Amino acid sequence: METGQDAVNILCLEGAEPLGELEGLIELNRNTPDRYNDCVVLFWRDADSSKNNKGVLREGVLRVRVLRATTEPGRYYTQMSPHPRGAANLVWGHHIYKRGRHRGHPALVSASGLDRVWRDRDKDFVQDMSERVQTGRFGIHVHAGGTGKQIGRWSAGCIAICGGYEGEPYRFFLERIERHPGKLIRLTLWGARDLGNWMKTRGQPEEPYASGMCVTGVTCVTGWRPTLRYGIRNPWVARMQKLLNHRMDSRLVVDGDWLSRTQEAFLYFQRENGLKVDGICGPLSWGKLSPRVDPEEGNEGNT
Repeated sequence: METGQDAVNILCLEGAEPLGELEGLIELNRNTPDRYNDCVVLFWRDADSSKNNKGVLREGVLRVRVLRATTEPGRYYTQMSPHPRGAANLVWGHHIYKRGRHRGHPALVSASGLDRVWRDRDKDFVQDMSERVQTGRFGIHVHAGGTGKQIGRWSAGCIAICGGYEGEPYRFFLERIERHPGKLIRLTLWGARDLGNWMKTRGQPEEPYASGMCVTGVTCVTGWRPTLRYGIRNPWVARMQKLLNHRMDSRLVVDGDWLSRTQEAFLYFQRENGLKVDGICGPLSWGKLSPRVDPEEGNEGNT
């Protein structure tokens, strides 16, 4: 998480939209396809030129702005004119962006030029366990979307902020990223319902080896564990890989990257433990995976 003055952090939430009358708040929705029913959350600290009694600059006030958006491609590029391998959807997790251009307009583009996506081959707007994850130059940018209710052709996989290029939301977005002091901007994409479960469980007893970075990049101590699936890359995947090695002798490389070898081991784990074989590591799978003893530290944990 960027903490410097004017440093902007971006959290994109799938399946949540801003509450218009209450700035900074969101509400969950059914994530109906081809609608601007996701959101882009910007948070930053204002510059503060005052100093404390030791002569050190004070931190500015933390600010939040929620923008209506889509994090998914619309119906046109998913069903009507899809890519031969399926519409590209950015995978959940952390991504690094930089300032660039999209079709001549100021936008954010992948810092490395590479995007990790899953392909919606069956055109159902849902990531199924058999659908491929790819990394390549797919042009998954952050740019303006349309002014109507439907996404239409505004997104073939990009994150699109509702309101048009001249609308106040996108102009505000550009203003914030221009004030960002560095070249790189961190963006996290996650499911709003899953993150909502984290909010509900805050304050539960600490899981001994659960301290660390939450999906937002904020340090947290909680009994919550995120929903994971094929294509995600973060420290929680590394923990899952360790547990698979401990419980199933999977012999995985613990690299925090859920690709084909981890997918194969996880599906085998679900079959062997009488779970629904869906390739999703949610509460039931975590419950079966979590031992009473941490495989590394020997601490007692929650099951």
